[in-house]
Amino acid sequence: YSEVFPVRDTAVVGPKHFQKLKLLGRGGIGKVYLVLLRGTDRLYAMKQLTKEDIFSRNKIQRVMTEREILATASHPFIVTMYASFQTTHRLCFVMEYCAGGEFFRVLQRQPQKRLREDAARFYAAEVVLALEYLHHIGFIYRDLVRFGITGGHLLFWERGEGLADSRADAFFGTADSAVAEHVRASRVRRAFCVPCLF
Repeated sequence: YSEVFPVRDTAVVGPKHFQKLKLLGRGGIGKVYLVLLRGTDRLYAMKQLTKEDIFSRNKIQRVMTEREILATASHPFIVTMYASFQTTHRLCFVMEYCAGGEFFRVLQRQPQKRLREDAARFYAAEVVLALEYLHHIGFIYRDLVRFGITGGHLLFWERGEGLADSRADAFFGTADSAVAEHVRASRVRRAFCVPCLF
């Protein structure tokens, strides 16, 4: 139980606890909704993944790894997952809501669709800090997809297809995101994902 997620027993969290307010976005295997925790004024982002799509697109390992990262991470520039649950047809992740929206959309509203140099340095530093933390807990990213904005800060909230779990012999990715040579995750070094910043 906490002030930011006032539910006494997160083991029993389910659809009945939330009211969908609007669709925030959609991806290949799911949708993200703005939801209200019933009986409170607390807003969250709920990512709903369709089990049928997860299985048919062979995304089981990717989804489980994403859930593990969200459940494990505790960092100011990485979105917080407060709960996860499943229904007969869906997996749901209840996460921190980025009220400022997606960083890409914010960038599109800037003059000439570019950040000032000082702002670019500021946000790049936040990305580096988030990546450094993820490396520290054993996850290497190659394909960063989405950042949200909340309180004037970037919040990493969705990864792409290219992730290596340095604690296992696995690399999750597509042919487009893979490096030229085969890389075993147990030998991946931190410098491996520097190109993703450029």
